Amino acid sequence: MIRRTRVGTHTFGCADVSAEHWSEKDGIPARPHERKEVVMTNQHPATVADSLSLHGDIHDGDFGTIVDRWPKLDARLRSFDAGAVSIQLFVKERGTRSQHITLDMKIDGHHPLVATSSNTDFDQGLNEVRDEMIRQITDMKTKSEPRNNKHSGETTT
Repeated sequence: MIRRTRVGTHTFGCADVSAEHWSEKDGIPARPHERKEVVMTNQHPATVADSLSLHGDIHDGDFGTIVDRWPKLDARLRSFDAGAVSIQLFVKERGTRSQHITLDMKIDGHHPLVATSSNTDFDQGLNEVRDEMIRQITDMKTKSEPRNNKHSGETTT
């Protein structure tokens, strides 16, 4: 029996298969919605809260605000060990037209990463350096993966 399913302007035909026809391999259900997501995390992951130092024109309460607004950066740091990451945030001339924010990150075994913003709005500047740092970490991790490292599999003869 063929069952027709309409999605938007497209109609798809699929066989009507009962539950006993779905198979499991290595304990993983064949139906995608029944699969349990396996999250791989580091035993002692680096976090923004543990790695961040603030310098320059900083107000009381800025540390907690920044940590609360940077969960995406926290997520990118999970694969690194706690203590292997150092994050420095420098704020110069806050609240002026010449405000400058620099986010400097050092991860053991990698080149330093630097993100800057000259946005005159402090919150927007923080978002810009956070997003740029996430992009740089993603690029660094992608380049260091074996399948993306063209020289890792080469041998000399």
